[in-house]
Amino acid sequence: MVVEEMKQGRQQRLLVLIALVTFVVFLSFVFVAQPVYADSGSNSFWPGEPGGGSEHTIEGYVYNRATGNPAAGVTVYLYFGGWLRAVTMTDANGHFIFQGSYINPYIGWDYIVTINGEDSYLGYYLDDYHWGQWKGIVQTDDIGYGYRYIYLEPAAVVNVPATALYSNTAYTQQIAYSTGSSHDLNFKSSVGSTGFLASQSWTQGFTWTIYGQHTAQFGRRYYAVGYYDDSSGSIFSTGLSAPFDENEPFATIDVPEYLTPDLSKPNYGLPTDATPFSFVIGGSESVSFQYMETGSFTWSFGYSGNVGISFLFFSASVKIDVTGTVTSGHTNAVTLTVGPLPAGTPHHKFVVYTRGFSFTMPSNNPYDPNNKGGLELHIWDAGVTT
Repeated sequence: MVVEEMKQGRQQRLLVLIALVTFVVFLSFVFVAQPVYADSGSNSFWPGEPGGGSEHTIEGYVYNRATGNPAAGVTVYLYFGGWLRAVTMTDANGHFIFQGSYINPYIGWDYIVTINGEDSYLGYYLDDYHWGQWKGIVQTDDIGYGYRYIYLEPAAVVNVPATALYSNTAYTQQIAYSTGSSHDLNFKSSVGSTGFLASQSWTQGFTWTIYGQHTAQFGRRYYAVGYYDDSSGSIFSTGLSAPFDENEPFATIDVPEYLTPDLSKPNYGLPTDATPFSFVIGGSESVSFQYMETGSFTWSFGYSGNVGISFLFFSASVKIDVTGTVTSGHTNAVTLTVGPLPAGTPHHKFVVYTRGFSFTMPSNNPYDPNNKGGLELHIWDAGVTT
């Protein structure tokens, strides 16, 4: 009898142990299949990890793609079934969250999230011109929870050129470019459609001058952005978003000479759109002439060498061409003066070449058979000649 009771006691304890082990295994499975993260308002466990497990919730973090830092203060939109459901902004940690009955508790339902612009205006209008735009999908689980990590491309700062002047010789007394006060600009992008700021007007006149051995590009700084669709992995549009500073004076950017003439080749080995000519002067001699345009005309800066606009957006190299129209009655002129060379200086051969819009001369230039100048002007000292 005692033996039988002991046997029954061992069986009961074994059943309890089996039940306990089974319960522990079950709990382990639950926690592996349904991980529970630290609350989104706490960084005590996994900093930056979404809250997880909350019903009717979609959340995530937006990071600066260039630096990895949180993108604070950007607008986040949530769409479902083609309708805008909610709008919020990221906090100081780049965190955003949507909560409400409009998020349904069904597995695999797709919700559209857009960053820095409403869905119907992506590629055209931005909430904040310091950032690009992003669109992607967030899927919910059976309690209506989903999250995403999102990497948003910041705006690049680029220079929209008005002119570029290059001199490789100390004998250049000056190259000056002066323009009237009305320029209407249009932009064309090489990646996706041309979006955002497709045109712009410059209303003030300006004059730029370089002296001696100096090469520089002159223009105005702008923010450059794009719209990236994560679901397709495509860049739909790129362009300029806004001037860097509406009150900022036009910028001067030092750039190296990128076109070196080769006197042994046809057209001095320069691109076909360059118009080179040469002249020779020695000690105490100088050359000065001016190209001028007073009527209505159109000029362009395609991307060539250091002239034009170039930036990266989601690792794609984007180039933007600039075309400007000048209203009649505004005088635009390019003036070049070389020398006088010091007395006793041997004769030097100089090559001048231009690109961009061609200005005609008010009178024939005895040195330039082309009788044309340009917004991009180069002078090259080819050295002593006999």
